[in-house]
Amino acid sequence: MNNSGIAIYDIVHSFSLSLEDILIISDDMDLPFGKLRLRKSGSDGGHNGLASVIYHLDSEDIPRLRIGIGRTESQDEVSWVLSAFSREEEEHLPEIIDNAAKALFLWANEDIEIAMSKIN
Repeated sequence: MNNSGIAIYDIVHSFSLSLEDILIISDDMDLPFGKLRLRKSGSDGGHNGLASVIYHLDSEDIPRLRIGIGRTESQDEVSWVLSAFSREEEEHLPEIIDNAAKALFLWANEDIEIAMSKIN
């Protein structure tokens, strides 16, 4: 995942896509669990996968949908991100996935500003 920018670069260039034609979906420890945030550009926010995408596409103007996973005090960041969901979190996953899918369809079918106003 930390080198995902290589694959994204290949896809963008192979299909002659503009950056507005792609949506990067990533987890985000700075958002509460299940919270969605759609942005049309921005920094990597410390996310290594997003940093790779920004580096390889040489731009921060890349639409992204961030899905909150929250933080924990009891584990280091890497262990937290790679750990299994708790039973309570698993119960909420269908709703979170459904909300993310709705956000994706809004992004694909609406102006990103309109989609952002509905999702954020």
